[in-house]
Amino acid sequence: MQAPLRRAVSAAAATAPGRLRRAVFTATDSPPPCALIHRISSAAALPSGRASFSLAPPPFPSRITVPEHVFDLGADPREADCINTLGSGVHAASGEGLLLLTCFKVRYRAHPLSKLDLPVDVLFKIAPFKVVYQYFWRFVCNPISGELVRLPDFDGQDKVLGDQYLGLITESGGRNGPPERYAVAQLNDEDCEEGERRFVWRRFASETGEWVKLVMPSPLPPGRKMDLNHEVLAFGGRLWWVDVSWGAVSADPFSDRPELRSIELPAGSMLPDQEGYEVMKRLIKRRRMGVSEGKLRYAEVSSEEPFLIKLFTLDDESGGWTLEHQVPFAALVTRGGHCPVPLIGAIDPVNADILYLSIDREVNLAVNMRDKEVIGCSLLGDVRPTKNSSSFFLPCMFAPGLASSPIPGKKEVAKGKTLADILVRPGRDQKI
Repeated sequence: MQAPLRRAVSAAAATAPGRLRRAVFTATDSPPPCALIHRISSAAALPSGRASFSLAPPPFPSRITVPEHVFDLGADPREADCINTLGSGVHAASGEGLLLLTCFKVRYRAHPLSKLDLPVDVLFKIAPFKVVYQYFWRFVCNPISGELVRLPDFDGQDKVLGDQYLGLITESGGRNGPPERYAVAQLNDEDCEEGERRFVWRRFASETGEWVKLVMPSPLPPGRKMDLNHEVLAFGGRLWWVDVSWGAVSADPFSDRPELRSIELPAGSMLPDQEGYEVMKRLIKRRRMGVSEGKLRYAEVSSEEPFLIKLFTLDDESGGWTLEHQVPFAALVTRGGHCPVPLIGAIDPVNADILYLSIDREVNLAVNMRDKEVIGCSLLGDVRPTKNSSSFFLPCMFAPGLASSPIPGKKEVAKGKTLADILVRPGRDQKI
């Protein structure tokens, strides 16, 4: 590893975590323009009943902590030989700084035979646990104020984890102002009986508090299926669903008659044949799309040394890609005569010249592509790129005034209702 990078990593390791980030971010603080939010959030018994935000400047990760009451722990009585698993994650961000979260609760029951002294070959054939039930709840979150709004369930999605297909978009009343309305949309690529493909569109609007469902023809080449393993992007008044082997499909969630549009990746990046799961799992770690300085960007790194990094910008008029920078990673970092394999974490949302890459699942680097140098680094700690099919960081920008802005939508909550009533009542835009 080159000396400047070694010194930077050593400095990061020697710095106490409390000095790198605030323990809790409050509405009275002035937020920075952006953050890299760790996609796996945690839960805690928060006295305020709101989410808390552990904020750190990039390239350090920021974290969301949700209050334990969102899991509605008192709704189901305890059962013998059962355990509950709780979790939450951040799946999408709007251009003004609202986040889309999923919280889940899964109850497992131990197999009665798993406790017996049976031969090893018999035990291997027994599933140690059986799922008793599982619930998934989606929330819109203002990370600065901590406000949470639960989305109503739709089409049985409270029993299914399909949040890689969900995106969040907001619309503000003025330039750089806080959001005045939002929409959440899901796009699923499905087979038709005729052998063709179609997209199933589901959209929730904050103004109506309801979901709508549409079926639309696929704009992809015949027989092509989208592999949706990338977070959904909000850009240009549209949500963008990305397939890193082919391109992206977009639609306007605020339109009553949305139309799908598609763009292809740069010519040298498109893969002509549909790739399998294992190939796509590796590919997503080397390719990213993102929004920076008001434009759609695409970054990739080659699979072999010298690990050439390329950064492209989409031209709004022509719909074509322009190569902005290309830098061999081996020219930036070496170790023992070899270059460690870089994974692309994120494109900086404020400075389009900056990419975040990880090495050895331990260090996150900020690379200035224009100046061809490493400008910062952080230790990843328990942030692990392989824990997510998509990137381990979610870039997020914050609109001025977000701290004092309530999440838009219906605000009435029936009096006299218990928390359990509020959490499970369908068809409403529910505040917590």
